[in-house]
Amino acid sequence: MLSNTLKSTISAALLITGSVTVSASAQDQEKTFLYASYFSCPAGKMSDVSKVIKDQFAPLYDAAVKDGTLKDWGWSTHHTGGHWQLIFNHSNNTIDALLKSADTMNERGKAAKVDPENIFGKICNSHEDYIWELTQGATGEVEGPAALSTYYQCDISQEDRADEIVKTAFAQNFNANMGKGKLSSWAWASHSYGGKYRRGMWTSAANYTDLLKTMDAIFEANYGNDSKAGREFTQICSSHSDYLWNRH
Repeated sequence: MLSNTLKSTISAALLITGSVTVSASAQDQEKTFLYASYFSCPAGKMSDVSKVIKDQFAPLYDAAVKDGTLKDWGWSTHHTGGHWQLIFNHSNNTIDALLKSADTMNERGKAAKVDPENIFGKICNSHEDYIWELTQGATGEVEGPAALSTYYQCDISQEDRADEIVKTAFAQNFNANMGKGKLSSWAWASHSYGGKYRRGMWTSAANYTDLLKTMDAIFEANYGNDSKAGREFTQICSSHSDYLWNRH
C-alpha cells in the first residue's frame, strides 16, 4: 500500500527522524499525507470489486501519478482482522493538495465513466475516511505484498509522547529487523482527520511467515523484560486493532 509513498518520503532504508545519519533531518524532508478510505464489503464479492479496481480505476490513478496530480496511490484487500475489507488510498504533500486531488480524481472518474454500473459502490457501500501523516519509517529495495496494520486509540493529551517513544525506543528495533526474511518496510503515522484511531503502524514483508515471525521478535524487543518504554506506550495508547492485508 505504501511503496512509492514511503520511498518519496524517506531515503531508502533510512528513518525520517533526527537520527538520520546520511540524508536530511525530518524538518528537511517532504511531508506525506495519506487519504485512506476503509471499506466494509461482503467477502464473497471482493473478486468483483478487485476486477473493477484493476481494470478501470488503476489506469486512471496511474496516469494521475505520472502527471503529478497524486504523489502515489494504492489498495489492499483484507486477509485477517476486523470488519474492513478493503483500503483505497492516495497521497500528496499537503492536506490541501490531498483534498483537491481527491476532488480531481472524482471528476476524472465521472468524465471517464469509470465503473458505470457502480459495482464498487453497490458492493462496498459503507466506509470510513482517514487522513494520516506519515512521520517515521523505513523501506527496503522492494516492499512485500504481505502487510500488517495496527490502529491505536490513544490519550490525545499524551500522543506526542507516544510518537517520541516510537522514535527513541521502538524505531531501532524495527530497523534492526529489516532485510531478507524479515521486514521490507515499516511506517508510523499520526491522525490528522477521521475516526477514532489516533496512530497507525504499518509493516510489510515478502510473506506472512516472515512478517509474523519478525513482528513477534519486535514485540518482544519493544515490550519484553518489563520495558519502561513499552509500559509507558501501552498506558498512552491502551487499545488497538490489528489487520493483515494483501497488498496490490
